[in-house]
Amino acid sequence: MDSVTRAWPRHLHELGHCAAGARQIAEGLGLDYSQFVFNGTPTDELRATGNAFAIALAEFAEAEAAQDVEVADGQQQ
Repeated sequence: MDSVTRAWPRHLHELGHCAAGARQIAEGLGLDYSQFVFNGTPTDELRATGNAFAIALAEFAEAEAAQDVEVADGQQQ
């Protein structure tokens, strides 16, 4: 099982960006958009860009992942 937290285009959509905006943001950060769509981007790679938006995206994906773990562990209903 892959324990790396990844950001996906849906995270950008949840932050209010359309598909075209997601592509533009990914490319602006130097990310391979196809990789982003099909495999997600590890949040540590987003943080490594030093870009404030990329870091915020990483934090958003990590918060969602933490919430999913809580629900799976039965800690939250």
